[in-house]
Amino acid sequence: MQCCRISVIQSDKYPKKTRHPRRALTVHTCKPVGDDEAIHFHRAQTMSTLRSLLLPLTVLLCGLGVAIANNAAQAAAQPAASNRIFTQIDRYSVVAAGPTAGQRDLLAVIAEISIPNEIDSVGDAVRWVLRDSGYRLAADSALSEEVHAMFKLPLPAAHRHFEPMPLYSVLGLLVGPAFHIVQDPLHRLLAFERCDTTPVLPSIGGAF
Repeated sequence: MQCCRISVIQSDKYPKKTRHPRRALTVHTCKPVGDDEAIHFHRAQTMSTLRSLLLPLTVLLCGLGVAIANNAAQAAAQPAASNRIFTQIDRYSVVAAGPTAGQRDLLAVIAEISIPNEIDSVGDAVRWVLRDSGYRLAADSALSEEVHAMFKLPLPAAHRHFEPMPLYSVLGLLVGPAFHIVQDPLHRLLAFERCDTTPVLPSIGGAF
């Protein structure tokens, strides 16, 4: 294989008044190069170009694979969140579109409650707490004598203010650990029953 360089030179053999002077071609012959050396040179250039292209592509594919794996792991770890529907309320804020826990269960509404000073018994405090809940107490005939006795007890000062907590927690604190809530979701009625596991202190000298 032979490499050549062709250049154009101005010829002085023709008069300068010629409008379009002729140009002469001069061929400069380079050192001959063998076919094997030329093939090796072009092959090396091709491999270098391929390496420079494949390296960024490999890095990009690795990063894409890691991102896909991380997203799959997060989706598997949080299956419930993926089923939620979100609604955009402004440019940068979204909210979960769906009912809250308090809307599904009226007794699970979280509220901060302060009972007025004019309410002085446990029964009146229970009725006051239930006033806007959608639930009401069952008829007096459905409540046991123990519940009626508990309702007549004075309201402790510690039970006049409750920090934000579910409504059923407030009711449980008002009636105490000796009773548990009985719920009728069909008619939205509440009653209380004595817990069988609550120990009863023996009466001393008829004071209790």
